[in-house]
Order: sequence, then structure tokens, then C-alpha cells
Amino acid sequence: MRSMNCKRIAALLLPAAIWLGVPAPSAAEQVYRMPTGQVKLSELSVPPVVRLVDPKASEEAGKLYAYLHGLRAAKYLLYGQQIKEPEDAARWGKQRKQGAVQDDPAIVMLDLHVFGKLLHEKQVNGGKKPLTFFQAEKKAKAELMHYAAAWNEREILQGLSVNPPNFAKVQERGKISETWDYSEDTSHVLTEGLVPRILPGGDLNPVFTGYLDLAADYAQMLQEKGIPVVFYPYPESSSEHVWWGKTGCSDAEFRNLYRYTVEYMRDVRQAHNLLYVYTPGKAAEGGAIDPRYPGDAFVDLQELPMILYPGDSGRMVATSEYQLLSASRAANYRGLKVTRKDAAPQYGYFLTPAVTDIRPSTKLRAKVAGSPREVRFVAYDTEGQPVCEKRGMEDADRIYYAVFTKADLKPIGAVKGRIDLLADGICMDSLQVSFWPTVK
Repeated sequence: MRSMNCKRIAALLLPAAIWLGVPAPSAAEQVYRMPTGQVKLSELSVPPVVRLVDPKASEEAGKLYAYLHGLRAAKYLLYGQQIKEPEDAARWGKQRKQGAVQDDPAIVMLDLHVFGKLLHEKQVNGGKKPLTFFQAEKKAKAELMHYAAAWNEREILQGLSVNPPNFAKVQERGKISETWDYSEDTSHVLTEGLVPRILPGGDLNPVFTGYLDLAADYAQMLQEKGIPVVFYPYPESSSEHVWWGKTGCSDAEFRNLYRYTVEYMRDVRQAHNLLYVYTPGKAAEGGAIDPRYPGDAFVDLQELPMILYPGDSGRMVATSEYQLLSASRAANYRGLKVTRKDAAPQYGYFLTPAVTDIRPSTKLRAKVAGSPREVRFVAYDTEGQPVCEKRGMEDADRIYYAVFTKADLKPIGAVKGRIDLLADGICMDSLQVSFWPTVK
């Protein structure tokens, strides 16, 4: 997979993970026996200097990034455990040596749905007198931190996955104690035009940011304990069964959804212990550019996970060139010495249009981070020849715009082409479009 940025700097591929999202196998089912021995930091080739999506990333996040880089180079395959229900969190927070490898997983991925469901359960309180939101939130946070502390003590890496509900359905469902109810899994319900509605300016943006606040609250609790988090927003984006997938939103809408999430977590909520992972579900075919890739400025890691079911472990590991790695074989990455290269983020991306038709009076809007001297929008025809150029005007903080008129489009004609976003002559983003010089 390659970046949508014109510079096309490849992001690091996270060591593939085998995720086990089902109950531990019974004695009659196959159990994969782990290789003996422990990974040593000295045998890993780790980068001494790292540069992350977050220029204020914690020291622990930098070390974890370098560690994952070393694991990939040494061809290790992480054994992970998905946590999608509160009862799963309780079980994996207490017990040891269970699952397909009869050991602690190398990484636990908590789905944010668990937080939403815990909050709902504690507000409803089993039919007794409901708790206030603040009472329920306090109890839910304490329970999650209890599990997180247990995983950290056992040196299990921690991930947080965002598989959000359909926010139109959340709004329809209504509130509990003045807060939105995120407990129902409606991620597979498709609603036309959902992404523009949840982004800034949309009617569902407060519902969406309320959900991101749950993720930020959990991340900040871990940040206070010095625990970094491998953050998985909107996994399997290449699929067709979730609203952020190919049938639920356009490529441009998904890119902006991912980008906005990063900016909200990093810049608004100041969660600086996250490594941002892009998980499309499958690789682009034939080495093609992945049109949903958010850009290198927003992705620390890429991952193509494998889902493992009881009885399949031996077969799947046998076909892999990687060695399966559980917690007992992992090295303590906190002993690494890594320098983080901090720099103000430099990036830009289109906000609108999200659709591909450029007609007279179409207003192009783009966000450009940093302090560019000049922003330009350049249109190209089918042959890749520049046919129109517009200087971007700033109408809000870091938001630039330009309007394509009928006079601009007439010389181009009704053809397919693209528009590039340039900041100081450097291409920040590209949008594939169809030009329509007249409105029928």
C-alpha cells in the first residue's frame, strides 16, 4: 500500500497479528504449543530515532513503535486477543495461560464498544435505581483501568479498537441521564450520507465527538500510567459490511473521517500515548495505490490482521513465515533507548468536495497544517496536463478555499481528471474528479 500523498513515503507495517475473538478452545480442540525461548532486545533491529504522527508523542509510545519495527524485521507474528464484551475483559483481566496458545496474548485489543456497554449497564444498574452519568462513568473507568493495570503488569501490549455504532441510530435511540447511549452495536447499519453528518458542521458531530471522548478518556487514563496504546480506528475499511466501509462512504469521506479522528484525539483531547494504525482488512490489488489510505501524516502503522478460530491455529501458523509470539516470549520494550524526532506536522487534505463531480460554483476547501506561504489548487485533465490553477484563500484557521466557475471549467470540458492541493509547491493531497462545465 502506498500513501495518497504525492511524496508517497511508505508507513511502517505492524507485525501481523492473529486475533482470537472467540472463547478459549475446549480440551478437545487443538491448542498450538508455543516455541520455547524469549525474544531479546539485543536480537532486534530497532531504529534509534523515530518520528510519529503525534509530534508530542510520549516516550513510551516512541519505544513501542521502535519495538514493533524490530519485531517485524525479525519476522514475529503477534498473538492477540480481541475484547468485545465486558465479560471478556473481566475474564482476560484475571486469568492466565488460556486461549489457543495456552498463554497470555502478546497484545490485547479492547474494543471501545466495551466502554459504551459498561457505561450503559452501570447507568441502568440492572433495573435498580439508575446511576447518574458521572457515577456510571467513574465506575466504568475504574473497572477498565483495573483490567488495563493487570495486562500491563503481565507485560501485555494494549490496543484500542474503534468500531463505532451508526450515529444516526444513536441519535434515534436517545439519551440516558443527559448522555448518548453507545451500547448498541449498529456498525453494520448503513445510512446514506452519514460521514458528512458526523464531521464538523454536520448535525451528528456532537454525537460522534461524544463517542471519541470515550476513547480519549480511556487513552488518557493509560497515559497517566505511562502505558502506550496501539490505536485502531475504523478497521476493515476495505470491507462492505460496516458504515465506514466501501458501501457506506466514499474513499474521500473515509480519509477525512480517519484524519479528523487523529486531529481530535491528538490536538483537541491531547492524548499523546497513541500509535495510529490503518487496518484496511486486505491489501490493494496488484500493488495499486490504496484510495482509502489517509496519508503518512496520519498513519504510524499498517496492519493486515488474521482472525483465528479454535482449532485453526496450527494450520494458520504453519502457513506463515512469522514466528508466533505470546506474552511470555516478548521482550520488555521499555528498556529501549529511542530518540523521538519532534516536528510540527506538515500536511494538507481536501475537506470538500467529497464527491467526484466538479461543476460551476463548486467550492474547494482544504485543511493545511503548518504555516504555508502559499496554497494552490491545480486541476489536470485526463492526460495529466494542468488546465486550471487557483490560489487558495484562507477563510478560517488552516482552512483554504477556491471556487471553480463556469469560465474556469469551460476550457477543460467534460472530462475526468484530478485536482492537486499544493502548499508551497509541494503536493499534499490529490482528488480524482469529473469536470462538468455546464449544469444540465
